Amino acid sequence: MRKLFLLLALIPVTAGAAPQIVRSFDAPDTGITGLACSGGSDLYAVSGPSHKLFKINPVTGAVIDSWTLAPTNLNGLGMAGGSLFVTNGTSTVYNYNTSGTLIDTSIIMCSG
Repeated sequence: MRKLFLLLALIPVTAGAAPQIVRSFDAPDTGITGLACSGGSDLYAVSGPSHKLFKINPVTGAVIDSWTLAPTNLNGLGMAGGSLFVTNGTSTVYNYNTSGTLIDTSIIMCSG
Protein backbone atom coordinates (compact mmCIF):
# COMPACT_ATOMS: atom_id res chain seq x y z
CA MET A 1 0.00 0.00 0.00
CA ARG A 2 1.33 3.44 -0.86
CA LYS A 3 1.88 6.00 1.87
CA LEU A 4 0.56 9.56 1.84
CA PHE A 5 2.90 12.17 3.27
CA LEU A 6 1.87 15.57 4.65
CA LEU A 7 4.51 18.27 4.52
CA LEU A 8 4.78 21.11 6.99
CA ALA A 9 4.95 24.40 5.11
CA LEU A 10 6.62 27.28 6.90
CA ILE A 11 5.59 30.76 5.81
CA PRO A 12 7.75 32.65 5.33
CA VAL A 13 10.21 29.95 4.35
CA THR A 14 13.59 30.40 5.95
CA ALA A 15 16.43 30.31 3.45
CA GLY A 16 17.87 26.82 3.33
CA ALA A 17 15.04 25.31 5.39
CA ALA A 18 13.76 22.05 3.94
CA PRO A 19 10.12 20.91 4.12
CA GLN A 20 9.50 18.36 6.86
CA ILE A 21 7.25 15.31 6.83
CA VAL A 22 4.95 15.78 9.81
CA ARG A 23 2.99 12.51 9.46
CA SER A 24 2.37 9.68 7.06
CA PHE A 25 -0.29 7.01 6.74
CA ASP A 26 -1.38 4.35 4.29
CA ALA A 27 -3.25 5.59 1.25
CA PRO A 28 -6.90 4.50 1.08
CA ASP A 29 -6.34 2.87 -2.33
CA THR A 30 -3.35 1.66 -4.33
CA GLY A 31 -4.18 3.86 -7.34
CA ILE A 32 -4.15 7.37 -5.85
CA THR A 33 -3.56 9.85 -8.70
CA GLY A 34 -4.40 13.18 -7.07
CA LEU A 35 -4.56 14.96 -3.70
CA ALA A 36 -6.21 18.20 -2.54
CA CYS A 37 -6.58 19.88 0.84
CA SER A 38 -9.40 22.09 2.14
CA GLY A 39 -7.57 24.54 4.34
CA GLY A 40 -6.13 21.80 6.51
CA SER A 41 -9.43 20.42 7.81
CA ASP A 42 -9.89 17.65 5.23
CA LEU A 43 -7.71 15.86 2.73
CA TYR A 44 -9.16 14.52 -0.51
CA ALA A 45 -7.66 11.80 -2.68
CA VAL A 46 -8.80 10.49 -6.05
CA SER A 47 -8.09 7.02 -7.39
CA GLY A 48 -7.94 6.56 -11.15
CA PRO A 49 -8.30 2.77 -11.31
CA SER A 50 -11.23 2.52 -8.86
CA HIS A 51 -12.93 5.81 -9.92
CA LYS A 52 -13.24 6.82 -6.24
CA LEU A 53 -12.95 10.09 -4.39
CA PHE A 54 -11.92 9.79 -0.73
CA LYS A 55 -12.39 12.33 2.07
CA ILE A 56 -9.62 11.70 4.62
CA ASN A 57 -8.89 12.98 8.11
CA PRO A 58 -5.40 14.52 7.64
CA VAL A 59 -4.43 13.84 11.26
CA THR A 60 -5.37 10.16 11.55
CA GLY A 61 -5.53 9.07 7.89
CA ALA A 62 -9.00 7.62 8.49
CA VAL A 63 -11.37 7.67 5.52
CA ILE A 64 -14.33 9.87 6.51
CA ASP A 65 -16.32 9.19 3.34
CA SER A 66 -15.86 8.00 -0.24
CA TRP A 67 -17.76 8.27 -3.49
CA THR A 68 -17.61 6.44 -6.81
CA LEU A 69 -17.28 8.94 -9.65
CA ALA A 70 -18.58 8.52 -13.18
CA PRO A 71 -15.46 9.60 -15.11
CA THR A 72 -12.83 6.95 -15.80
CA ASN A 73 -9.02 7.15 -15.71
CA LEU A 74 -9.01 9.93 -13.11
CA ASN A 75 -5.57 11.46 -12.87
CA GLY A 76 -5.81 14.88 -11.29
CA LEU A 77 -7.49 16.63 -8.36
CA GLY A 78 -7.58 20.24 -7.22
CA MET A 79 -9.62 22.38 -4.87
CA ALA A 80 -10.75 25.99 -5.19
CA GLY A 81 -13.60 27.95 -3.68
CA GLY A 82 -14.85 24.94 -1.72
CA SER A 83 -15.22 22.81 -4.85
CA LEU A 84 -13.21 19.80 -6.00
CA PHE A 85 -12.03 19.66 -9.61
CA VAL A 86 -11.24 16.26 -11.11
CA THR A 87 -9.77 15.56 -14.54
CA ASN A 88 -9.33 12.39 -16.51
CA GLY A 89 -6.42 13.57 -18.63
CA THR A 90 -8.58 14.96 -21.43
CA SER A 91 -9.92 18.49 -21.81
CA THR A 92 -12.82 17.65 -19.47
CA VAL A 93 -12.90 18.93 -15.88
CA TYR A 94 -15.52 17.63 -13.44
CA ASN A 95 -16.57 19.96 -10.60
CA TYR A 96 -17.80 18.19 -7.43
CA ASN A 97 -18.90 19.58 -4.10
CA THR A 98 -17.30 18.20 -0.93
CA SER A 99 -20.17 15.73 -0.55
CA GLY A 100 -19.26 14.00 -3.81
CA THR A 101 -22.11 15.44 -5.89
CA LEU A 102 -21.34 16.46 -9.48
CA ILE A 103 -21.99 20.20 -9.87
CA ASP A 104 -20.76 20.85 -13.41
CA THR A 105 -18.66 19.53 -16.26
CA SER A 106 -16.45 21.85 -18.30
CA ILE A 107 -14.48 21.44 -21.51
CA ILE A 108 -11.20 23.35 -21.44
CA MET A 109 -9.98 24.37 -24.88
CA CYS A 110 -6.33 25.38 -25.18
CA SER A 111 -4.58 26.58 -28.31
CA GLY A 112 -0.95 27.30 -28.80
